[in-house]
Amino acid sequence: NIEEVYFPSLGYAAYQAFTKSSPDISINNQSIGNLEIRDKLLELNSNGETKIKWIGGEEKFDTISLHKVIKGKDFNKYLVELRDSYGAKKEYYLELKKDANNKEYVELPSDKIGSKAYIVTKDGRRFIQMDGFQKEVKEVTISLKKFFKDKIVFVGSTAVGAHDFRNTPIEAQLPGVYAHMNFVNMLLTQNFFQTEDTKLSYSLSIFGVGLVILLITMFFGNAILDLVMVITISLVVLYLDYSIYIPADFDLALFFPLLGIISTYSWITFLNFNQASAEKKHIKGAFSRYVAPAIVDDMLDNPDKLKVGGERKDITCMFSDVRDFTSISENLTPTQLAMALNRYMGEMTDIVFETNGTLDKYIGDAIVAFWGAPIDIGDHVNQAIDASVKMLEALPKINEEFKKQGLPEFKIGLGLNSGICSVGNMGSDQIFAYTALGDNMNLGARLESLCKHYGAQILISEYTYEKMNKDKFSSRLIDKVRVKGKVEPVAVYEVLYSYHPFTQDKVSLNSFRQAYEHFVAGNFKEAKVLFNEVLEKHPNDKSSIRLSISCEKWINSPPKDDEDWIITTMETK
Repeated sequence: NIEEVYFPSLGYAAYQAFTKSSPDISINNQSIGNLEIRDKLLELNSNGETKIKWIGGEEKFDTISLHKVIKGKDFNKYLVELRDSYGAKKEYYLELKKDANNKEYVELPSDKIGSKAYIVTKDGRRFIQMDGFQKEVKEVTISLKKFFKDKIVFVGSTAVGAHDFRNTPIEAQLPGVYAHMNFVNMLLTQNFFQTEDTKLSYSLSIFGVGLVILLITMFFGNAILDLVMVITISLVVLYLDYSIYIPADFDLALFFPLLGIISTYSWITFLNFNQASAEKKHIKGAFSRYVAPAIVDDMLDNPDKLKVGGERKDITCMFSDVRDFTSISENLTPTQLAMALNRYMGEMTDIVFETNGTLDKYIGDAIVAFWGAPIDIGDHVNQAIDASVKMLEALPKINEEFKKQGLPEFKIGLGLNSGICSVGNMGSDQIFAYTALGDNMNLGARLESLCKHYGAQILISEYTYEKMNKDKFSSRLIDKVRVKGKVEPVAVYEVLYSYHPFTQDKVSLNSFRQAYEHFVAGNFKEAKVLFNEVLEKHPNDKSSIRLSISCEKWINSPPKDDEDWIITTMETK
């Protein structure tokens, strides 16, 4: 069996000799023990070491130079009564020194106003004075016998050349002998640090309470509040440590609780950031199929503009369809048909996105889009009309390419209407689409179907016309229609584009408008004359042909009192 033998340190041996006692030492099987001093335990580690409770250096202990002891003579010191750090009065014996200018001064305790105080003489009395601080000092004679009476004496070097200076919690360079002196003072006063178990429980409690407060705060999802709370918790912990725990002999390792709280905050912040990035990526990927990239970026930067689920919004919808597509598809191979549709729809979809529109869906050769959702884009009416005009003006170039490839020409019709619709993610929990529903969407679809009937390529309702920029877009009123499924009639306008016949012939356009006014007023003869003038220049204008025939009808058979010649009722979609 190997028996462990413990040898006392210099400080502990001095304490034993001074108190004539041998405190009990208990060691467990991990070689960790306790030193029991008057029913109070001082913890020892496996090396028999413990933490020193430092109270100070030279300013806290009486000192005397070795040469005075060797001379064996009494010596003089200056006595001053000051209050210590706890407010209690205490006598300090200070040694007189002189600076480079031969001025007398004494070194004050470090917990006072400063380390150096100069001596001033007034009326034969001496005072120490520094920064407004003044206290009388008295020169007293100290006998060696009295100086050493009932004291533990340590002999150590304080000369710089002796190389016995140590880096300590109270001074960067402190003579090593003061470590033994502080240790003995700790034993005499029983001013020990709390046990490791106690410190650990307090540290864990601080960490637990701080963590709970932080998690409750982060539950509200305010990033600024989270950061403020982390800083507040750290400052409060440090304040409590300085004002409560340190005076109560707690040597808390606050680094780890604070590190745990800050690490938790950082980790949760990272997870939230990662989740937000994933959500943004998901939203961008999902909506990039429907809306322009600029709108997607705006949605990500301003998520409050985007509401999940259905909502009622004022939008402008557009329905576009290729005329006689069934005949076209029958004369093309599947590969040719797919190539032609991809070229056409790709160009049209790009125009929708360029004008901040949202792609609703493709229905065979038809395109459904709307402007004003999922976020407000301001003037959605004119952006939708602008898109329709650009689509028609892009069509000749596409048809030129088709002609070179031996493909048939595409002719399209577009119907636009503005009003309140239900917009949002519609469908099942597994499969859904971002779309718009409502009576106003149905009216837009009916207007697209009427394009063929009126020989027009862009038809808009009176609701869209009311908000249209009349200086930018040119149009003509061609009828008031009661579409199938609607009771109230709606005025229908044709929007002109760059290569429309009436865009260059303003005279004929004005003649048509005057003729329609006469028609509405019941002046059928005057209206027919003007419509015929238009047809002389534009014999294929279907609206003029239809209205001229109507004028002939009402001239030959004037309308009865209950007959409305202005409104056309459609029996089919």
